[in-house]
Order: sequence, then structure tokens, then C-alpha cells
Amino acid sequence: MGSALEIGRDPLRAYTRYARTYGDVVSARFLRWRLQFFFHPEHVAHILQRNQANYSKDLYTYHLLRPAVGNGLVTNDGAGWLAQRRLVQPAFHRERIRVMAAEIDGATARMLDRWAEQASVGAPVDVAEEMLRVTLEIVGRVLFGVDLNSEAAAAGRAFRDINELITSYVHMPLPPYGFPGRRTRRLGSAIATLDSLVQRVVDERRQHGGDRSDVLSILLQDDGSEQGMSDRQVRDEIVTLLFAGHETSASALTWALYMASTHADVETRLHASASATDSADGHGYAGMVLNEAMRLYPPAWSFGRRAVAADEIGGYDVRAGTLVWVSPYITHRHPDFWDRPDVFDPDRFAPECESKRPQFAYFPFSSGPRMCIGSHFAMTEMTSILSAIARSFRLRPVSPPPEPQALITLRPRGPVLMRLHRR
Repeated sequence: MGSALEIGRDPLRAYTRYARTYGDVVSARFLRWRLQFFFHPEHVAHILQRNQANYSKDLYTYHLLRPAVGNGLVTNDGAGWLAQRRLVQPAFHRERIRVMAAEIDGATARMLDRWAEQASVGAPVDVAEEMLRVTLEIVGRVLFGVDLNSEAAAAGRAFRDINELITSYVHMPLPPYGFPGRRTRRLGSAIATLDSLVQRVVDERRQHGGDRSDVLSILLQDDGSEQGMSDRQVRDEIVTLLFAGHETSASALTWALYMASTHADVETRLHASASATDSADGHGYAGMVLNEAMRLYPPAWSFGRRAVAADEIGGYDVRAGTLVWVSPYITHRHPDFWDRPDVFDPDRFAPECESKRPQFAYFPFSSGPRMCIGSHFAMTEMTSILSAIARSFRLRPVSPPPEPQALITLRPRGPVLMRLHRR
């Protein structure tokens, strides 16, 4: 079994123990696979940027994901991935993101109207669920031009089930993937829900037609060349962007709201900047709060690559075929690069502080050629939502402090109940 049982029980605790006990480079065995963890920013830079061509996504974790999310931008690799990225990239151009701002503001305003009703009767809200709902609405509107509110509950359950079930296979792939049983039936039901949702989105666009310069228009374009996508490719990209485009942002926002509400000085500054002229493009104090939340609780908390050929990293040999693992969760808390690494302090992301750190000491959106295609959109969306909430409400926790749950993404375990107080 190697380290499989320890990792399966609590991967965050296991990774933390490895780093504290063995340092920046750790070798382990996971069932039949040889693993090497690299936690130092220079090592991460080597894997994700300097020699990234030697580290592929041909490993079991992505194989497990493909039946659910397909062969989209997250799971694809090589020339196929590059062609897909080049096709979708124009939809995330900065000028296009500025156009998206109205939809972001509209969805946020509708959420705050619901919150006002809750506040009037003193009822708490589950902030984790609310962030999932509003980010799913935004992704549906700005990327695909559809209103997903009627499907939000079903889609949310499907994504949650996929997140939990795929993680259970990743950490303990026994019984074999697809083995008949409750876990497989539940996963199949979640995939069927998403397939139905995607088909509705595609059918609606094809029925009404028109090029809206959004992602869906790009995916459905057919200019007679080989550049176009098959129906299966379209489905895979939509599911990938829906999952990656709302789950990660919702998690980051939930942690940011909770951490700000439990640090009075941070909350005061956030309210002051949001009420003034804070920037909505990832800068300003709202952006600093979000970056610090993603430092401590990065949504993409860990991911791997497979070494295509033998290599050397930091003086250590890497055999061909080794599964090489990096973890923003661990590197973001590296004591050589972060003073008081477990303390929540948004001032770490003041411009004068950022310039003093190695680039790969902080990589919540990954980095190098495979950096998240929607990182700028995500920061624009999240700072806008966080600032709007801070202008309208003070939030106070009702439930115990949330515990991080290390699934495909790092999300709070269970509800995050908070009471709303109008400002």
C-alpha cells in the first residue's frame, strides 16, 4: 500500500508531515506508483515552466477525471491541448472580460437582494452554497449566454458528487474504477445530469443562433476547417469550464469571506476600500484579501505530472515514469518564503512585498504554459463579488470554523453558516 492509507485518510496532514519531516523533496510509494513531492519554489518552476515539456498529464488522476469532465483543457495534453487553448483563448481577452462585468454585477446584485430578505428576518445563510450558486450563474451567463438558475441545484449536486467520488478513487482506487456498486451508480447519475445540462445549452444556442463572441460561440463555430470541435469535444469543454469556472472561485470567495469576518482589522479595511474606489481587476485591498485566502486555502491545492524522461531536480534524480507532485497548499506555507506562514495577513500581497518573493512561492492558478486560462476573469469576478458584499453587509460566523476538505479542489467541509448585518 505504501503511503496510500495515510494520504487517503487525510492528504493535507500527510503532505504537511512529509514537508516538515523530510524537507523540500520527498519520495514515496502510492500503491504501484512511485511518487516524488517537490515543495521548493525553484523545483516547482522547473516542473511547471523551465522543463515543462518533460512533465505530462498522462497519469492516473487525470485518467480518472476524463469519464466525468472529458478531455477538456484541464485533462488534455500535448498538441490537442494547445489547439483547444488557442481556440478558446480569445473569449478570455481582457477587453472581453470588461464586457462581462455587467453580468457579474447583475448576478451579484440578485444574490444581495436575496440576502437582504434573509437579513430582515435574522436568518443565516450558507455562504459556501451561496458562492457556488452565484459563480455558477455568472459562468453560465458570461461564457455560454444561458441562465442556469433553474438547473443550479441539480448541477451543484452533480459537481459535488463528481468532486467527492473522483477524489475517493484518486486516494484509494479500490475497488477498480467502474466496478458495479453504489459509488459507480452515483457517479454515473452525476455525469448524466451534466450531459443533459450541456445538451440543453447547446440545443438552445443552435436553435436561436447568432455569434455572441462568448465561449459557446467559439466552441460551436464551423468554418469548414479541421479547427472546429466535435460534439463530444464541445461537451467536454463546457463541463470543464463550468466546473473549473465556478467551483474554484466559490471556494476562494468562501474562505475570503470567512477569514475577513474573523479578523476585525482586515474587515474594517476591506469595508473602507470597497466603499471607496477599490479596483475590480485583482488589485486593491479586495484582491489582497483574496490572494491571502488562496495562499492559505488554494482551490487547486495539489496536482501532479508524469516524468516522460529521466531528469534531475535540486540534485535529486527523477526516473522516467515517476509521478511528480507539487502542492500550492504546502509551498504557500513554506517558512523560508512566508513569515508566520499560518497567519492570515493580506498585507503580504502589497506590491512592495510581492516583488521580494520568488514567482513560484505563490501559484494558485498553476503557472507556466498550463496556467489557468481564466485566471484574470476569476480575479475580476471574485474581487467584484467580494467588494459588493463588503459594501452591503457585515458577516458573522454561526457555525464552527470550517475545516478544509481536500477533494479535487480544496473546499470547506459542510455548510459555512453566517449571519448578515446590513451596513
